[in-house]
Amino acid sequence: MAINIDRPFSDLALSFTRNPVTNDATRKLNENAIKASIKNIIMTGFYERPFEPDVGSGIKQLLFEQFGSFTESKIKKAIIHAISKYEPRAIVEDVDIDSEPDNNRFHVYILFSIHNVPSPIEIDLFLERIR
Repeated sequence: MAINIDRPFSDLALSFTRNPVTNDATRKLNENAIKASIKNIIMTGFYERPFEPDVGSGIKQLLFEQFGSFTESKIKKAIIHAISKYEPRAIVEDVDIDSEPDNNRFHVYILFSIHNVPSPIEIDLFLERIR
């Protein structure tokens, strides 16, 4: 899919692997950079980043609540708030959550768009409890 962006978005890949040609750290570009950033924001808890205690989503605490529509609603609001506040490149269009109580996880679909890109982009991920 070709992206029509005035200036390309570029972030470092968190794997910190080496580019075999340039020996620099690998990069994520455009929609892949924004997807990785959104996943990182969602999975970050409050007080995990030094000197920035309010950065995060608080979803890790919600994963230990009882499964139900109330918890799904709180997770959805937390995701929308975190992306809106900490990822200015993305515009959240929809968040859909399917709870899977037998597997102790939530299946999350995030639909967002990027400025100057006509088609929306989807992220599909699982939120699971880690003990």
